[in-house]
Amino acid sequence: MKQKKIIPIYTEKESFTDERFSDFYISSYKDKEPEQLIRIDAHRHTYHEIIWIQSGSGNHIVDFINYKFKGPCLFLLHPQNIHTIQKDCATSGGVVKFSSAFFSTDSFEENFILKYGIFGDIDVMPVILLKKEEEKEIEKIFEEMYNEYNKKTSFTSEILISYLKIFLLRIYEIKKRKIPSKTFNSSDFRRFHVFQKNLAEYYKLHHEVSYYAGILNISAKTLGNITQKFTGRSPQKLIKDRLLLEAKRLLHHSDLSVKEIAHFIGFEDSSYFVRFFRKNSSASPKSYRTKTF
Repeated sequence: MKQKKIIPIYTEKESFTDERFSDFYISSYKDKEPEQLIRIDAHRHTYHEIIWIQSGSGNHIVDFINYKFKGPCLFLLHPQNIHTIQKDCATSGGVVKFSSAFFSTDSFEENFILKYGIFGDIDVMPVILLKKEEEKEIEKIFEEMYNEYNKKTSFTSEILISYLKIFLLRIYEIKKRKIPSKTFNSSDFRRFHVFQKNLAEYYKLHHEVSYYAGILNISAKTLGNITQKFTGRSPQKLIKDRLLLEAKRLLHHSDLSVKEIAHFIGFEDSSYFVRFFRKNSSASPKSYRTKTF
């Protein structure tokens, strides 16, 4: 796919500066005024990134939605996110970057938390404001992970994997306090996990609720009850939202034609795609493409 040159894509090779770790990077930072108070232009990564803002404020635009932030807070970014940061003042904090390969496991729950629970496109919360006690939790784990990263021992890599797991689990707990769920361990919650996973993988191929209900061997009505329980949205709305997000990304950040975008996300009839987009975004694909964010 031809991407517009104005959208940089940063890779692990460019961003992970320590030769010991090709899949992981951590650092602390403090802006120096005024040269670092410029707008950080739209870009994306090939890796996951967590930015911890201890102090400072501004706007963080993630996939066309503007999130106002004020430290302490967290930015949670997965490789598909296109984002822009506008700072009102100097900020300080830390950054954790890692590829999926760095944190691999056969555990269903851990894979879900990494790929969908924290960074997913359904339960989206890319900016999390932290309470004082939550900031202390994040600061403690970050400092331990940062200190270990700067050591040169035989087991540093293995220890960092453990710290990263703890870090992600703690963030997941904090996130779920902001979006309360009935329970984390119910059969419905596990089914919701599976739905999220399959929607992320197959949304371009399958736009029907019946397909995802069939994978779970439940009725479309039961799936609807489950998604309403954990997101407040129907499965059809979640499917539409995912298709619309990808269409917006491609319209704004690629040179594909409207017809090519329609086919890329599974619409055989480009005219139907245009109607779908207009109905769900209050703009035509062509007019949205020229919109400024």
